[in-house]
Amino acid sequence: MVVTQCSSAPAASASRRASLRRALALLTGLAFCVLCLGLGRWQLQRAEFKAALAAAHAAAGSAQPLPPSADAAHYDGARVVVSGKWLIDRTVWIDNRTHAGRAGVHVLTPLALADGSWLFVNRGWAPMPGDRRQLPLPSLPSGAAQALIGVAVQPATGGYTLAGGDARDALWSRIDVAQMQRWAGAAKVYPLVLQLESNVGDGLVREWAPPAFGPEKHRGYALQWFLLAALAAGLTLWFGWRSLRRDEA
Repeated sequence: MVVTQCSSAPAASASRRASLRRALALLTGLAFCVLCLGLGRWQLQRAEFKAALAAAHAAAGSAQPLPPSADAAHYDGARVVVSGKWLIDRTVWIDNRTHAGRAGVHVLTPLALADGSWLFVNRGWAPMPGDRRQLPLPSLPSGAAQALIGVAVQPATGGYTLAGGDARDALWSRIDVAQMQRWAGAAKVYPLVLQLESNVGDGLVREWAPPAFGPEKHRGYALQWFLLAALAAGLTLWFGWRSLRRDEA
């Protein structure tokens, strides 16, 4: 009788450990399924938003005011309208930009908005002169710039930005959020750049590529997450069934 009790105790303990492992595995599988389904739904929501942006961009004259605190991801690719005062003396140039096979620069001039924040405006392309110390600075109308329309895009958010040979280090290798903030000093900087569409009479070339909204890409990602959720659910059920069969045996 004593021998039987001693032999059954380890068996009961092993059974409890097996049940605990099975429960943890099932809960982990279920949590992973829920996560994949949530990510798939989020990608579908992004696809709907990008499709709406594409429709708005295609519509003639569709432009919305840029709010004081714009969500960069939300407004990326949206056509917006802004007004403010040009900060011409704070113009910067983006090096190594080509047009029709010619080397040149993009000219970025900040716009001081009503709340004092800065919005960098990409005014367009200009050819690079032979003397790189004489960067092109086409004139702008003085005073406030009214009802400027353009496409808001997100610039780069990391990496290195090399300064050029200009005395003010205003010749940049790319548009970078951190560089923009350093250039603005204490002023708040929008994490967006306006690709200007309005004609401001500066003679710069403004032939922007259409924004890559990519709703199809998000739908593809959503399908991948849903398939992964289905696979995880199938494996979880299979594991649970096999575990129960072993216990019954």
